[in-house]
Amino acid sequence: MVINVWYVYHNFFCKNEKGKIARDCKIYFIAAHLKNFSSRRKKLPRKLFIKIKGNIIKTMMLQTASKEQSNSGANMGSKPRTHTVFGQYEKVYRRPIFSKVKKTRTTQEQKDKETLKNVVDFRNIEQNTEPNQSKIRSHTYKSPKGNKSGTFYEWSSISGLYIFPNYLNSTEQAYYVHTALKEFSTAPYNNMTNNDQSLVTTTIELEKKEEEKEEGGNKQNDKTGEIAKEKKIFTLWQKCVDANDLSLFEPLAWSNVGVQYDWTLRKYNTDVVTHPIPQAMIDVCTDICACLQTMNAENDRENSEENSDDDNDDSTPYTLAMVPQTSIINYYCANTKRPMGGHRDAAEKINAPLVSISLGCTAIFLIADGDEDIPVALYLRSGDCLVMSKSARFALHAVARVIPDTCPSELVTSLDALKKETKENAQEIELMKKYIVQSRLNFNVRQVV
Repeated sequence: MVINVWYVYHNFFCKNEKGKIARDCKIYFIAAHLKNFSSRRKKLPRKLFIKIKGNIIKTMMLQTASKEQSNSGANMGSKPRTHTVFGQYEKVYRRPIFSKVKKTRTTQEQKDKETLKNVVDFRNIEQNTEPNQSKIRSHTYKSPKGNKSGTFYEWSSISGLYIFPNYLNSTEQAYYVHTALKEFSTAPYNNMTNNDQSLVTTTIELEKKEEEKEEGGNKQNDKTGEIAKEKKIFTLWQKCVDANDLSLFEPLAWSNVGVQYDWTLRKYNTDVVTHPIPQAMIDVCTDICACLQTMNAENDRENSEENSDDDNDDSTPYTLAMVPQTSIINYYCANTKRPMGGHRDAAEKINAPLVSISLGCTAIFLIADGDEDIPVALYLRSGDCLVMSKSARFALHAVARVIPDTCPSELVTSLDALKKETKENAQEIELMKKYIVQSRLNFNVRQVV
């Protein structure tokens, strides 16, 4: 069958503004014969051919996705999230690709600066817009141990959304960066091993490899005898250190410690603990939740005094206490176009808070009650702790952008100090510094049951 490629060009670009994907049956018909279309490449300019072919592939993907939705029955009548209000705001706050043309680039940069004025900054309250300032409520806190005190904020338009700016000092941040890269990355369950368990090795296998390098191999029996049970580990970070190449680490997007979360089945396996959560992280989460409980008790006391004759109970039960049982560690590169799309964390069986810890480069975080609600955009900087509780616990949220070159210099300095304390290999610490200045780490700590 011969396809008139100029007819395709006319329908794709002339009748559809800015190259929007045509959805009429004629274009679907042409997409079905993509191989035939490819054979006509020599009669088209290369750039035009690539442009048309790319858009036809997108059309085919949209058609397939719509068929899957209609066949499943579960999401009948729903539209793709990219077409919702939330999805459109994700595009607005996403990292722009600036033009190389100076005049066009200047216009794009000015537009981006105007967009970023709407992002809520909890470290500079006075610099926020007046509408945003009116929705911020401030509270003071003092940790149960008395070692931390300061101000945390509540976003009033979404119930249960709290942020503790700069809750972790630079020394604590350096500890968690070191832990995430060297320990948490060795957890045997992550996005790479999810479908390929051959990437996971054991401590016994590693020791045998080390003994093969040594002359004589006299220590093999002693070392192996000390291990009562094989421990599965993931050795990607060590490979990066050995090769002195951080590009090997880029495929790692998430790792799971504590109770295992099965991403394929979208549920927790409470019988499996992949890697223990450090006590220091448990203490951070429980201390923050204790501060919220204190604040909530004071508010309840004030409300009961004002409304002593009313017997109105909250119809939605919730708790501000949590027992940290699992954590998802997200590894973001600053040059990622779409770090994490909109989703809800709804696999847990209890309405306990979720505590999110940010490290490294600054992120723009979006959150809204529903798909058709305008999300609020927040800056999450290194050392900030975000708490999602009450109705915010199962709210729709996303990471729209990770801003490069925003890692605090204090964190890098603290990593140097950590080298002296841990007697770590200088090359390994340098790799950590090189990674964190262009990346973001995020810990999502949760209670499962």
